[in-house]
Amino acid sequence: MPSSSPATSRTAFKVKPSSSLRNSKKPISLNSENEPSSLHSNSVSTVEEKTKLLKYLSENSKSGEVELNDALCFFNYMIHMQPTPFMPSFNSLLGALAGKKYYVNFICLSERLNTIGLLPDFVSLNILMNCFCKMIGVSDAFVALGRILRKVFSPDVVTLGCLIRGLCMQGKFTEASGLFTKFVAFDCRPNVIPNVICYASIIDGLCKDGFVNKVRVLFLDMKGRGIYPDAFVYNSLIRVYCCAVNWEDAKGNTSAALELHEEFVNGNGELGVICHPDVLSYCSIINSLCKDVLVDKAKELFLDMKSRGIIPDVVVYSSLIDGYCLMGRIDDARKLFVSIESEGCIPDTSSYNTLINSYSKIEKVEEALSLYGEMISMGVRPDVISYNT
Repeated sequence: MPSSSPATSRTAFKVKPSSSLRNSKKPISLNSENEPSSLHSNSVSTVEEKTKLLKYLSENSKSGEVELNDALCFFNYMIHMQPTPFMPSFNSLLGALAGKKYYVNFICLSERLNTIGLLPDFVSLNILMNCFCKMIGVSDAFVALGRILRKVFSPDVVTLGCLIRGLCMQGKFTEASGLFTKFVAFDCRPNVIPNVICYASIIDGLCKDGFVNKVRVLFLDMKGRGIYPDAFVYNSLIRVYCCAVNWEDAKGNTSAALELHEEFVNGNGELGVICHPDVLSYCSIINSLCKDVLVDKAKELFLDMKSRGIIPDVVVYSSLIDGYCLMGRIDDARKLFVSIESEGCIPDTSSYNTLINSYSKIEKVEEALSLYGEMISMGVRPDVISYNT
């Protein structure tokens, strides 16, 4: 069968990849050399050949153990089979290729299917959208979305998730938020029900851009729909509260972050689900409490995280040391500093600088110089702050 030109296949598929995709690595071509010796492109497929194909699709494709050359061989065999397999068989093979990040190959093979009369179904269009988004070609993904809508398919949560992740990967968080709102409005379509991944992607993006009010609305909407936030969502929200330095009521922000943290670690009473926090879940809130000179509360969280088997990192220790020094409790800061190494951490430049600076302010020069010497002997490199102190 004569192969169609790239221009012809691209036009037939109605997807014109952007320049970023056109410059991508060329896929391996399909020719007779790709075809395995055990498979023959005859007009009639033998039972043995079909058995080999079905085994490959059911085992290798589903498990993701697919090599590019093998997949191309089976694809070439499948398009010459009589009768030609239905689209779900091709989706199984090509979906495995997409799972192995052979995005360009997936796009080109999908175009070839179109030229031989096998039109993409909803599953293949969703995979196509995901490939475009992973290749930072979200504009091409919207072309595929148009194809989905023209075929009167109902977009589902996979469709929504692909587009939102694609926009967020390009830093287009406002556009992602707008798209999210539009999709949520499709409540009349049972397939379009946002899941925690969709909410997490857009909430994290809006948090990074500082859209706190929009994040609040989405968070409440999420819980109102019975979708329980995961650790990623809570960490994003806590971080944005703690880092919102331009807000007038800094301690009020810390209190809001603390309420979120308590809800996170203790579970939501309405939904009855408990998330498992990690070191990041504690790091932001402890740092914020120390900056607000609420060190005793920060120490409670520090002990709580240890009781949960979460090992504090050097950032958590540095925050507490800084908090003690801000309150003038240098002895407590020193005790905590000494305990760092016994807990399996190594003090960093920030930890040393904080104590050296505090000793210098109360004119305990010998202690400051002793710490500086220890810093050098431990291989911790001083910075500009160390020398200025």
